[in-house]
Amino acid sequence: MGKQKRQRHKLHKENPTGLPSVKEFELNEEITEGAREKVLQNAYGDVQSCNLEEKLSALQILASMSCDSSMAKQIAKDGIAKIIGPLLMDHNAAIQVNTAHTLRDIAENGGEDAYIDLIKDDIMTPLTALLKRYHSDWQPKKTGDEKETFVEAVGLLRILCANNESALKCANEEDLASLLTKFLDINIYGMGIVTITTQCMVCLSDENDTAIKKIKQSESILLNLLDLKTDDEKTACKVLALKTSVADLLININNYADSNQVHVFCKVLSVLSKVLAVDHKQVLSCLTSILPHEKNAVSSDKRKKVQESRKMLGLQEQALQILANLCYEDEDEDSDIDSDIDNSEAMEIESECLDDDSMNDNLKMTSTLPVELVEIINNCNLIDKIWDKAELVVDKDSQEILNQTTEGKAVVKQFHDIRCAAYLCQNNLLSNIEIDVFGGVDNLYRKWLEIGTVVFKDVTSNDIELLEAATAAMRAILQQLAECPCQLDKDALQPGTDPDE
Repeated sequence: MGKQKRQRHKLHKENPTGLPSVKEFELNEEITEGAREKVLQNAYGDVQSCNLEEKLSALQILASMSCDSSMAKQIAKDGIAKIIGPLLMDHNAAIQVNTAHTLRDIAENGGEDAYIDLIKDDIMTPLTALLKRYHSDWQPKKTGDEKETFVEAVGLLRILCANNESALKCANEEDLASLLTKFLDINIYGMGIVTITTQCMVCLSDENDTAIKKIKQSESILLNLLDLKTDDEKTACKVLALKTSVADLLININNYADSNQVHVFCKVLSVLSKVLAVDHKQVLSCLTSILPHEKNAVSSDKRKKVQESRKMLGLQEQALQILANLCYEDEDEDSDIDSDIDNSEAMEIESECLDDDSMNDNLKMTSTLPVELVEIINNCNLIDKIWDKAELVVDKDSQEILNQTTEGKAVVKQFHDIRCAAYLCQNNLLSNIEIDVFGGVDNLYRKWLEIGTVVFKDVTSNDIELLEAATAAMRAILQQLAECPCQLDKDALQPGTDPDE
């Protein structure tokens, strides 16, 4: 019998790559600029190493550093696309997914400067090659690096095409819109992949006729996705997220003025109504009860609840933006039309109209939206839901609670953005829907007073975004009131008076 060898337990080698761990980097907030530069240069070197562990560690370090906007810009400027772009086609799945994730973080956090540098350094070539590899006979597993790589890659494409014309041009040349339509089959690819695919298609189809023609061929599949139903609360938010993205995409590729497409917009409005029906006050209550304890150990269920709540707030802002875009009028086109009319002639026409009492007697505010859409808006109480989202729900106490954590501050910003989107949505809808849909003249005047209170009392002077959105809604209301021949019951609308009493 041979001699049995004793296994030697090798001591764990601390920090084998010579780089700080991801956790150490995130915890060390006081790292000096010189140390950051040294870490960065080491990462650039190790990411090109033949050693798998060193390469993965370097990619994770770069992703962590990219969470800082200035660092993301610097990394993009240093030519990261040339350094790690080819790794998108690496034979190792872990390298692929970490590379795609890192590039997405750089693009997402680096802003316009990062987009320009990534495109300049030809990130679209390896990204396109990676996506085309998936177009063959790929069958995703429930979990795994391949699936996550696809999600990260499509997410990167979405960010680039949403913010850079050169990226969009490249996507058109490579016919990526047609490529992505394959991944709309929810039975094969699942909800996660279909959702990120539709989100990317929304960016590709934004005022892009080339992509619209390709995506239009899959319209029946998109309409079927709007019919998805679930009784499972765990997947309800995910289903709503998918349907909201599909609704956004259908708005991009259709025109409500086309009578043959009215049924599409009716389905879209029904989806958006369900998104806005979610009580954001309850969402706020949930978040204020969890987020102050974020620094302590919180259960995975609570962490998931926070993520779902924040996702729902994002969906509500998106729904409001979709509704606003539904009735968006291009100011440049309006100005071009106006410039064709002689000023003196326009003044003469206006004075004649004002002097003609019979014109006032017969004047009626009509909707530019199809009757079917106005009926859906009425039946779903969409206008009331939009007014509701414009209200201030984050009071001083709630804001004080949320401001205790970084994520809480982000939540405060989300509620702020929802209010801005709601006011802009009102501004666009007011000029396209008859006044009765908004509750009549008296109700509009009351809303004008309420918004005025917001503008002059509740909003700080440095909150330009909210002030501009609110005053835009006020102007739209005034224009409607000025054009409406109905008499305003001013006595019933004095401050503090209930017109129904």
